[in-house]
Amino acid sequence: MSLIKNIAEVQQYLPVTSGFDYSAVLPFVDTVTREIIKILGKEQYDELNAYYEANLGGIPAYDALLHYAQRPLAFFAFIQGFDVFNVSIGNNGFGIINSGNIAPASKQRTDALLQNFKDNAYNSIEMLLVFLEENKADYELWKTSDAYALQYRYLITSALMFDKLYPINESRLTFLNYRHEMADVEKLQIEPIISAELLAELKTQIQEDTVSEKNAIILPSLQTGLAYITAGTMENKPAYIKKGEWYINTVQTLINAAPDDYPTFKNSSIYVEYKVAQDFENDPESNLAIFG
Repeated sequence: MSLIKNIAEVQQYLPVTSGFDYSAVLPFVDTVTREIIKILGKEQYDELNAYYEANLGGIPAYDALLHYAQRPLAFFAFIQGFDVFNVSIGNNGFGIINSGNIAPASKQRTDALLQNFKDNAYNSIEMLLVFLEENKADYELWKTSDAYALQYRYLITSALMFDKLYPINESRLTFLNYRHEMADVEKLQIEPIISAELLAELKTQIQEDTVSEKNAIILPSLQTGLAYITAGTMENKPAYIKKGEWYINTVQTLINAAPDDYPTFKNSSIYVEYKVAQDFENDPESNLAIFG
């Protein structure tokens, strides 16, 4: 079952007329419900849906979550059905629904409306995630779900956080498009410097809101470097890539100079290899010399 039952609930979020036939959008609501489940996790969604179906009300945490979940659901459902809402399908084929009183909107206007719906849909997802993060103590089922862990896959966890480091107009869609590049930057440029172990530790501490004092020193530089290299690569801006690399290199200098402050890094193969390279001394009587 979905979290929207009628057109009156849709009207809380979209400017549709009261005469709109909700049965036309219902199949699309059912389809995009899967996207909301991906955000909330199956258990949290089922509990919210049971609350909604029972028409309970009166529990602030669930009333608030329902609002934040319904909003993207409504927008995404209308995006899915956008092309067919004014099309009739009958025995004689396809036809355009027209009224003597209302002329069909121009393509320019419908394209603008569709883009508006898309912006609102993705921004609503971002709003839902930020709300969950700020109130996670109220949603234990979300905190124990795979959906929760997925939000902390990277050092930058949201479009809003990314936007504070590098401007993307707080766009959830841009953030989603950048995530595959973020994964490469973390794997190929951050992990070889701070170690896979320290990278995993940072992500766990971000997720559990337990970032240590020493990790809090290096985390902003790593996040800023990640944002600039990602955006620079996606937007073909080499100067931003170089700026991002500078931030990451400052972390490399710091943790190599103070390894005792970062025991997870110190015990990793990355630091061991670094120490071997630093401690090696060439034998002055040998014909073989190693430089580096």
